[in-house]
Amino acid sequence: MTSRAKRSSIVALAILATAVLTIAAGVAAAPKFRSQAAAVETDGPSRSTETATVTRRDLAESVEVNATIGFGSPQSLPIEASGLVTSAPETGDIVNPGDELVRIEDKPVVAAEGEIPLYRDLRRTSPGERDEAGEKLGPLTGQDVEQLQRFLLEHGLTGALDGESEEDLDALAKLRNNLEADGVFGKSTETAVKAWQKRSGHAATGTVTRRQLVFVARSVRIEATPAVGTAFNELTVTSTAAKVTLDISAKQKRHFPVDKTVEISSVDGSSFGVVSLRKSTIGNDGSKRFEVEIELDDPQALGEAEVAEATSTTTIAEDVLTVPVRALLALAEGGWAVQVSTTNGAQLTAVDLGKVVDGFAEITGVDEGTDVVVPV
Repeated sequence: MTSRAKRSSIVALAILATAVLTIAAGVAAAPKFRSQAAAVETDGPSRSTETATVTRRDLAESVEVNATIGFGSPQSLPIEASGLVTSAPETGDIVNPGDELVRIEDKPVVAAEGEIPLYRDLRRTSPGERDEAGEKLGPLTGQDVEQLQRFLLEHGLTGALDGESEEDLDALAKLRNNLEADGVFGKSTETAVKAWQKRSGHAATGTVTRRQLVFVARSVRIEATPAVGTAFNELTVTSTAAKVTLDISAKQKRHFPVDKTVEISSVDGSSFGVVSLRKSTIGNDGSKRFEVEIELDDPQALGEAEVAEATSTTTIAEDVLTVPVRALLALAEGGWAVQVSTTNGAQLTAVDLGKVVDGFAEITGVDEGTDVVVPV
């Protein structure tokens, strides 16, 4: 190296030590120097520098957004009964399959377990009954019929009510023995339905409608309940498990894909959770936004808090060599370098730059454990 080139490099490094570029912004403001060498000897680090060790790590990007703790979106149960409400649960109550949802004019509407909703009246087909096309109808069959039969076996014909005698209970036991959850609405199912209706205070018609029963996939939590003494309108429920809801921008969408594990923190504690739903919405300003629901691993860990913070962490690069971004120097000739700290001073060493995340940069060209100069 000529003495002129060496003097230029020393001057350039002195300036670069106080003008390190912000890599993420892609700004290049380093003064030019002529040397293209991979290593250039210079004076040792000044008092305004410190050293950092080239370390192997994962580079991860985190984003934090505000969150609301609740029970997910409420839904209205398909109850078709009308009349005055004579008994109703309170908001926050849990209703399990087999329990009463609401009582209208002193007649209960009951929750029964089932994935298929009660989309039709369930009854026994009359002998010789025909459809609108004149075709003879066979027995009513299907998963909804099987759900009804299981409800009768597990809830509708069990237990002893006030006023029931030993003979009544023996008759119920006989009905259960004759009933099979085979999905066919036959004579035994009709008889069992009439017995359940009579026990519930409904007219023993043998036909089950949404005025008497609603299928739910699992236990539900009462979200809004009608007032006793008012005309029944609707009963809304939610999931029983606490959920976290986020309102995020389109830019933040990539950090919260469905099935992504995130951390939720409140003033009372923290819990991990999994993104179970992400749907597009429109913000107040007309912009496209996304509503995200997160199911918590441990809802109790968040205490009684109604607001929280959701943190999503995404690994950008795994097991790579890294240095602090401030250790990077932009070369006028193009590319990047670091000052390697040696017993003889600092040497400018060219490196290849990879991912830059959260103040650290992925590099190749120097060994793990090497000390590099970092301007303070």
